[in-house]
Amino acid sequence: MTLLPSGRIFFSRLRRAVWHLLRRIWRADRLYTFRLPCGARFDYPLDSAIGKFLFCGGFEAAELEFTRQHVKAGDIVLDVGANGGLYTVVMARLVGLTGHVYAFEPGARALKLLRHNIAVNELTNVTVIAAAVSNTTGQASFAVADDTAMKGSVPMLDLLLRNG
Repeated sequence: MTLLPSGRIFFSRLRRAVWHLLRRIWRADRLYTFRLPCGARFDYPLDSAIGKFLFCGGFEAAELEFTRQHVKAGDIVLDVGANGGLYTVVMARLVGLTGHVYAFEPGARALKLLRHNIAVNELTNVTVIAAAVSNTTGQASFAVADDTAMKGSVPMLDLLLRNG
């Protein structure tokens, strides 16, 4: 007797299979357009960790829900390490025209994507700051991974290994 998976499991597996197929035929430099639950448009490379989780429907659901519950109209918020701007876009919608989002992103590729997502959503309540944020003043270098979602992982691992 063959048991069929429940509907939710079936559709999750189907979406993953479709994602694997699409990433083989989708040009690597082409952006895929996602619709966020708030109605905003979010363009991101399909062939990336974030692209996969957005496509399969499981990207940081708890964190996004927390953001929706706590960011209110008129708030001033920071998106530190904004990457392509998913949280920037969501928070800009939540704070409305009376609030403001400051998005910090040091990586050139992610910065370009961040500015693109702000522009396609016609957000006027966002200030992009092309810099990293730290507890010290100065300059530092960091590794940039092919997948912009992973850009901070290598230096953090190196730091943890060096400091025991």
